[in-house]
Amino acid sequence: MKKTVFVGIDIGSEVFVSSILQSKTIITEEFSNSEIGFESFVCWLKKNGASSSKSILVMETTGVYCEKLSHYLYSKKYDLCIENALKVKRAFDLSPKKNDAIDSKRIAEYAMRFYDQLRLWYPPNHILEEIGSLLSLREQIVGQRTANKNVLNTLKKKVNENIFAKEILELTISDLKEKLKAIDKKLKTLVLSDKEIASKYLALISIPGVALLLAAELLVLTDGFKKTINHKEIASYLGICPHENSSGKMKKRSRSCGYGHPRIRKLIYLASCSIREHNQSFSDYFERKVKQGKSPRMLINNIANKLIKVICGIIKSGKSFIPDFRSLHPVLQS
Repeated sequence: MKKTVFVGIDIGSEVFVSSILQSKTIITEEFSNSEIGFESFVCWLKKNGASSSKSILVMETTGVYCEKLSHYLYSKKYDLCIENALKVKRAFDLSPKKNDAIDSKRIAEYAMRFYDQLRLWYPPNHILEEIGSLLSLREQIVGQRTANKNVLNTLKKKVNENIFAKEILELTISDLKEKLKAIDKKLKTLVLSDKEIASKYLALISIPGVALLLAAELLVLTDGFKKTINHKEIASYLGICPHENSSGKMKKRSRSCGYGHPRIRKLIYLASCSIREHNQSFSDYFERKVKQGKSPRMLINNIANKLIKVICGIIKSGKSFIPDFRSLHPVLQS
């Protein structure tokens, strides 16, 4: 059933503002970002003709601020879309006016204009959500460990050493190492606790260069590869896919954007370096291209793109990686 009522929601930490766009008329109201506010919001929607069968709700990604409301609306059978804030912003002309009410009206208008392009939101797999939280925590602990190591190295170079400070830092670094081991153990337990996730995880780690952390990050990023198994989309999201840059007679060299999910970019880079070092065919490719004057960083990026393509191929096939595999397809053999 086609939706005729479009609802925009601008989320804040304490309150959220919503606008209902229906038959070219728009109304706006503010609610508390709490259970009581959620109940009032749904009553307000129904009172103004925005039933679950007629309406579609759109909000911007705001991390944990929108999490409880999203789950609540899903439980009430409302169709909900969570869009990238920059994507919504670029759909409108630049304007100096900005407040929560204006933003919610724009989101409602965005829902109406791009209704046919909206993707419905569904609650993520609870195991993958827990894995994602642990990966974020792990990254923070790694940062703390690195910071403490840097301070310790600085103290070791001082003329007058502070023995007590060194002992404290060494104990802290040792404690952080133990916490990282515990997190890695828990991550492995979680990925193996679900049959579907475990099968994909085992297929991923069969690929050279892919281990626990990269496999877990990719599973979380793609919601267990339910969102996409397209290697070009994943490479573009990670910022390692070269894009054309030309206009008329002006043609610049294709480059990757250079930004994307930082943790996965780092892991993909390290995996690509490992493959280049230990896989003979990629090692030969790297050395041959370097002699031709190619940039080593560009070659690592090429290997990373190939790795993502292999990952997507393995997930689609549902089989483990086979070393020295040769396709029977005549086009691929030539």
